[in-house]
Amino acid sequence: MQLDLKEFYSWVVHTRKALFAFLRTVPADVYERPDSSGKSLLQQQRHVINTYRWWTGSVLLGRPWTAFGAESLPQIEAGFADVDAMVYEALSSTALPQSVRHTNDAGVTENLDARWLVLHPITHEFHHKGQLVMMARLLGYTFPEGHDSDLQFLPNVSQR
Repeated sequence: MQLDLKEFYSWVVHTRKALFAFLRTVPADVYERPDSSGKSLLQQQRHVINTYRWWTGSVLLGRPWTAFGAESLPQIEAGFADVDAMVYEALSSTALPQSVRHTNDAGVTENLDARWLVLHPITHEFHHKGQLVMMARLLGYTFPEGHDSDLQFLPNVSQR
């Protein structure tokens, strides 16, 4: 069995839509306000966007690194639309290397698989999505009953 990563990513995008629909029910001041750990729902999502921009955009696609600095949910949604275009570009490219040589902040050089450079930000997003749902619950906003924030399967989805 070979999983088409573009189809898989379409499930990620679809799943994120449910989270955005929920977050639109959270008042902006709550969405933007840091909790006792100093993190806000907005900061968590901005961090996820920057993770995609770093690993898939900068390291894999070779784009210049610039941090994304959204200050509202609509800006976050626009940032994820840019991320989606970037991920689909990477997944559609036939010119990308199978691995990329990368030196981390500790000076360690490693060869990173191109698939990892796309899949790591996805798993990172789901890690933070769990945190977002829990943070919102602690702030008094519960993800709708009967809805799932885990990966949602979309049969017969047309791909970008």
